[in-house]
Amino acid sequence: ILKSTGKAIVLSTATTMIGFSSLMISSMSPMATFGFGCAIGIFFCFISSIILTPCLVIVLKFDKKGKIQSWVKFANLIIKNRKRIILIATFFAVMSIVVTPYVKSDVNYMEMVPKGIPRVDAMYQYSRYFGGGSNFNAILIQTDPNGLLDPELINAICLVEEDMREVISSVFPDIDDKKIEKSVYSIADEIKEVTTIINRSVLAEKLANYVGVEKILFDMIAQEGIVDEEFSKTIILISIPIGSSLQEIEEVVKRINEIAENTVLPQNGKLSRMTGQDALTVSVNDILTDEQIRSMIVALILVLASLILIFNSTKFGFLTMIPVLFVLALEPGFLVLTSIPLSLVTISIASIMIGIGIDYGVHITHRFREELEKGKTREEAVRTSIEKTGLSLVEASLTTIAGMGSIYFINVASLQEFVTVIIFMTAASYIAAALILPSFYCSKFIIKEK
Repeated sequence: ILKSTGKAIVLSTATTMIGFSSLMISSMSPMATFGFGCAIGIFFCFISSIILTPCLVIVLKFDKKGKIQSWVKFANLIIKNRKRIILIATFFAVMSIVVTPYVKSDVNYMEMVPKGIPRVDAMYQYSRYFGGGSNFNAILIQTDPNGLLDPELINAICLVEEDMREVISSVFPDIDDKKIEKSVYSIADEIKEVTTIINRSVLAEKLANYVGVEKILFDMIAQEGIVDEEFSKTIILISIPIGSSLQEIEEVVKRINEIAENTVLPQNGKLSRMTGQDALTVSVNDILTDEQIRSMIVALILVLASLILIFNSTKFGFLTMIPVLFVLALEPGFLVLTSIPLSLVTISIASIMIGIGIDYGVHITHRFREELEKGKTREEAVRTSIEKTGLSLVEASLTTIAGMGSIYFINVASLQEFVTVIIFMTAASYIAAALILPSFYCSKFIIKEK
C-alpha cells in the first residue's frame, strides 16, 4: 500500500492542507483560525491513516481482486467520447463564468443564529412592534467647547436627524411614523421642545437628567454618557430593523454617510461617518470577494507547485489541476442558480475545494503514470486507472458528502447553504476527475507514448 499509493496519499494530504491553509492569509481572524484548525486536523488524519490502515488490512485479511464490469464499461465510454466530454464541460464552465457578476454577497449575522431560540424571537418582536434594532449604530458629533449649548446647533442636529429619518423611511416604506421617529435619536430630541435656552445651568441640568437615564440603556457608551464634560461631543443613535437584507442596510449606511459628509453645523460642528455593527457588516461585505480571490489564487499557486514538485513534471502538474479549475468555474453558476450568496461562511468554499477536489485528480494521474511506465498505451493506462481507482474515489466522495451532510441537522441557515455548495462541488470534483481528466490523457497531442 505504502509503496504503490504512498506518494498519492502524501500529495493529497499536502494539497488539502494547502487549500485550507490559504485561508490563514485572510484579514478576518475567524476564517484564518478555521483554516489553521482544518489543516492541523488533516495532518493528523494523514498520520493515523498511514499507521492504522496497513495494520487493519493485515488484521482483517482484506483482499480485493478482479475487475468490476461496470467500471470497464465506464472507462470505454470515456475513451470513445472524450472530445464530447471536453466540449460539454467547456460549455458549462463558460456559461457559469458568464453569470459571475450576478453572484450576490451578504453578511447577515442573523443568518448565523439558530432558529427557534426564544431570545432571538423576542428581538424580532421588539423590532417589529417598537421599531428598534438589535445592533448599535452611531454618528459622533464634534463641536467647539460648549458648542452643544448653542440653540442653533441643537436645531441643526434636529434637521440632520429628519434627513436621516427620511432615508430610513424610503428604504423601509412599511414602517409607521412612530417607529421612524425612534429610529434616529440624540440628545437634541430631549431638548428640542425647549425654545429658549438662556444659560449653561438650565441646559446642564437638562443634560444631566438625560444622561442619568441613558447610562442604564447604553452602558457600552463612555461613563460620561452621551455628552462629554466640555459639551462639545455627543452622538446620534441610529436603529435599523432586525432581519433587514444586506442591500437595505447598505443603502441606509451609504445615504446616511452622504448626509454626514455634506452637513456643516454651527460651532465648527462635524459629523463622523456612521459606525456600529451594521456599518461594519457593510464594510466586511465589501471585502468578501477580494478575500476569496486572494486566498484562491494563493491556494492554486501552492497546490500547483506541490504537484509539479512531487510528480517531477510540469505537464502532469498542470493537467492534474484541470478538474479543480473546472469545479471553480462552476461555482458562480451554482451560486446564482441556487440564490446562495457569498457570506462569511461560504466565502471559504473556493479555497477548501481546491484542497479537497485536487485529491481525485491526484489519484487518477498517479495511477495513469504508473501504467504508462509499465509500457501500456494511453488508452490502456486510462482504462486501468479508472478501473482501479474509480470505486475508491466514489467511496471517498460519498464519505465526504456524508460527513458534510450531517451539518444539515444544525438549524443554522448559513451553515446549510455552506454544506449545499460543498456537496455540489465535491460531486463535481469527482465527476471532473473521472471524466474530464482521463479525456485529456487520451489525447495524443498531450500525452506521448513511450
